[in-house]
Amino acid sequence: METMSVKQLCNCLEKCGMPTFAQICRQECLDGRFLLTLTDESLRKAPFSLSEWDITKLQVKLGWTPRDSLPV
Repeated sequence: METMSVKQLCNCLEKCGMPTFAQICRQECLDGRFLLTLTDESLRKAPFSLSEWDITKLQVKLGWTPRDSLPV
């Protein structure tokens, strides 16, 4: 996450179902390094206004990404 460019971060966020957050990061030129400096509390506030679920999904910074398909 720390080495992600703005474009890489936004693509990752969109893949994780967070297009609005990706748009904010794109507009404000926020990269992975900046994202890692944000606390959960700051992510809950404007301009981000993330839900608890979205904050949980941000665990992508710890290596989580959605699977392309469900196991059978």
